[in-house]
Amino acid sequence: MDEMKKVLLENIQAWLKLDNEMKLLRKEMKERRDKKKTLTTILVDIMKKNEIDDVALKNEKLLYTKTKTKTPLSKKHLFTSLTEFFKDDGELAKNLAIFVMDSRKVTISENIKRKNIR
Repeated sequence: MDEMKKVLLENIQAWLKLDNEMKLLRKEMKERRDKKKTLTTILVDIMKKNEIDDVALKNEKLLYTKTKTKTPLSKKHLFTSLTEFFKDDGELAKNLAIFVMDSRKVTISENIKRKNIR
């Protein structure tokens, strides 16, 4: 039992060390993402105003692009859209929306989380 406890404690210490390192790296990544986002906004503005589609660099190009994205499918949007589509049969729209929402695949994942106790 002592050996098992020792292994457990060693693994906990290693896990905590990695968790601390990852927390620091996430903070640094956030700072870099924020800086990149600011620079991207500036570059997009300049390229858009001057109608520049790309900038050639040594071995690569920076491209000005536009991307269309749709909002995620929400429960509210699903109910609203189905009700609008099945104008004559609100009950059918409601039942169909409930069926779609309830038939989604559920996955369960197991993990270890760190919680501060104060």
